[in-house]
Formats: sequence, structure tokens, C-alpha cells
Amino acid sequence: MFSMLSKSDNFNDMENISKKIASLFALLLLVCSLNAQVVNFIYTNPCTGSATHFTSSSTYPGGIFSYHWNFGDGNTSVGPADNVMHTYADPGPYLVTLQIFDISNTLIDAISKNVLVYSPPVASFTDKPTCLGSETDFTNTSHGNGTEILTYAWNFGDGEGDVIETPIHTYSHSGNFPVTLIVESSTGCRDTSSVMNSEVFPLPDATISSTKNEICQGDSLTLSVDVVVNDHTLILWSNGSTSTSITVKPDTSSWYTVVVYEVHYAEQLICQISQDFFATVHPTPVISIVNDTTKLPGQYYLTVVSNFNIKQYIWSPMTSLTNPYSSQTYANPTYTTTYYVSVTDEYGCHNIDSIKLGNVMKLNVNNLITPNGDGKNDIWTVGDEKMADQFEVYIYNRWGDEVFSKNGVYVQWDGKYKGNLLPEGTYYYLVKQAGKTYTGAITLVK
Repeated sequence: MFSMLSKSDNFNDMENISKKIASLFALLLLVCSLNAQVVNFIYTNPCTGSATHFTSSSTYPGGIFSYHWNFGDGNTSVGPADNVMHTYADPGPYLVTLQIFDISNTLIDAISKNVLVYSPPVASFTDKPTCLGSETDFTNTSHGNGTEILTYAWNFGDGEGDVIETPIHTYSHSGNFPVTLIVESSTGCRDTSSVMNSEVFPLPDATISSTKNEICQGDSLTLSVDVVVNDHTLILWSNGSTSTSITVKPDTSSWYTVVVYEVHYAEQLICQISQDFFATVHPTPVISIVNDTTKLPGQYYLTVVSNFNIKQYIWSPMTSLTNPYSSQTYANPTYTTTYYVSVTDEYGCHNIDSIKLGNVMKLNVNNLITPNGDGKNDIWTVGDEKMADQFEVYIYNRWGDEVFSKNGVYVQWDGKYKGNLLPEGTYYYLVKQAGKTYTGAITLVK
């Protein structure tokens, strides 16, 4: 007996078959995805002379057991590490291949890449020795080796640096400083210069010393430069002297400068230091002595006049002076005397002035002359040989005729006129001294 299928049954069977095929296809896709792997790598710093870093970015579901590297220059590396370093000796393109293996040492997959390795730039520079306080000029002699240098990094060896191509640096102290320069090119390659010692020489250790800072006009001053002198030392003062000390006698306050040079012959360098000294010069006090004979009859009244601040007065000789330590004093000399006054001002500066004084005249003349040769009253006299001021002496007869005249500090008349003894009678004298006039009568008796 045959069973017959309906159209409805055929349709159901076909639907079940389609579902089974879809399920098998989904399972197949799942299996393929589980067995998928990706092999790849990246690299950095492709520069000759330094290590290029290779890092695998490969993945494999079953795990990667080893990495086989071929760097394209005849060198290889095998190991479990997913990153390696390799240094290329020469620039150029290299075909780098990475193979990955599973735990059974079965090749899973491989990849090759062209790696372009560049020559690094060359970092170099020069400088010259300098003196402390002066700028050190660094001359950059670096070159890019076919590429462009983009960055500079200077280390001056004293904790400071710079990032410009050609820097200038001033060191704060002397010594040898290890200077380095790092340059980086447009390819990312770097180079570090060899260490160069930049030499900074100290300045000469020199100071000016003096016997004193202030002097009086007319005094001298000795200035010395305190410095260790050797074959490399030169000294030059502002007055042209090349010795370690100078003696000067300035009229006014003045500046003096000394320059000390230290010559470094091998380095063709001269370091120098300049020191200044200001010498204050106080002028000599100006004084004058004023004589007043009207203050006290029969005495001189002396006054020292000055616009300076005088602190001390000393008169000499002190005899016949009322106050020998004052700016004012009375003087009553018994004979012609030169008085000196020495003054000292607030700065210790001195000056001396003098005045010559005679005995103040007290006219005590004899009113009788008897020129008879007996040794008594034979001569009529006026004055004293020790007096300072001269007299003008005139003698007249009773008719007003001048019979005698003479100038001097000590005047004598013997009663004669033109060598002949005058007749007896009364004669009259006129005496002038220091602006004063004295008159009187003389009786001549033979």
C-alpha cells in the first residue's frame, strides 16, 4: 500500500532542511572566527647607531609561542618576547620580517615590512675660554646628515641650559663646566655631543688699600694694590704707573683707578679687574691776622679772621700775649717781634700766618740838648732799635725852617745843621709813626 504525501508535508520538510543548513553555516562561521589570527608589528627610532625598537602586535587565539625576526641586514632574533631591539650600522631601507609560531612550533603566519633607517644628525660645537663675568659664546657646528635639525638641548654644566641654536651663557663662578648638546632631526633621530669642558677663568683678586682716605691740601697719599704678582700679572694705574703702589699729591678731591691684568698665554686670553679709589682733599684753611691798635692804648689787639671752621689756635712766642690759644689776643711786645699763629680746622688741616710788631711807641723824648761834648745830653734821640715801625722826625727853628729830618726806628740829632752846630735857642720837633703825630719843644744849650 503506498502512502501519498501531500503538498503540505513537502513544504514542511523543505523548511526544516533550510533551518539545518543555516545552523551549519553559523557554526562554520563560529569555528572560522575562533581559528582567526592577525600578525603585525610596529617600530620606533629607525636611526643608525642607536637601537630601533620592534614590537609585535600579533594576535592568535591559541597563543603565540615564539617570534622569529629577520631584520633585513643579515641579523635575526628568535624568542618568546614580543618586543626586541636592533641597532643598524648603516642607513637605508630594510625588509623586516616577523614570523609567529604556536606551541607546537608550527608557523602560524608571517608579515614583512620595508623599514627606512636614517642617519642621525651630528651634534657638535666649539667655544673659547672666557673670564668670569664675560659671556661664553658657543658656536654650533652640528649638521643634520641630510636631514633638518629641529630641536637643540644645551646643558651648560652649571644647572642651566638653553634650547636655541647658538646660545650665549654667563657663568656665575669660575671653573671647568661639562657642556653637552643634544640635537634631534626631522626623522626623530637624535645625537648627543661629546662632553666639552668650558673653562671660565677667575678675575684677578685685587683691592686698593690706602694710608688714609682723606687728606689736607698739600699732603701726599700712598695707594697700594693688594694682588699676588707673577709673570702673568700686569698693573696699570690711572696716572700711568705700573708699580704696585703710588704716592700722589692731589690739589683737589680725585678718583684713582688701577687695572690689574692676568694674562693666560696658552688660551690667548686676558682677564682684568678694575678698582677705584676716591681721595677726599680738604683745602688749606685761609686765615689772616687783623691788628687793631685802638682797642687798648699802648697794646696791639690781634684777631685771626677765617671763613673756615677753626678748632685750634696756637700763638708763638707766647710771651707778652694775653691769650695764646684764642683767635683774639692782646700783644704788648717790648721789642720788635714776629708773632706766628698756627690754626687747625675741623679736618685737621693746618695753616700758619704771621705779623711783625714793634714796641708800641711811648714818646718819652728829652726836651734838652747840650752838645758840648761832656757826654751828657749831647744827643737827642727818638725810638728804639728793636721797634718795628719807622719814625719820621722833623726839627724846625723858631722861624719854621727845617733844620733836621730823618726816618728810622732809632733817630738821633746832634744839634747840628749841615755839619754846623746851631745857635742856642728853642727848636721844635714833629714825629710821625703808625699814623700818629707827636710834637714838642727842644731847648739847645751849649
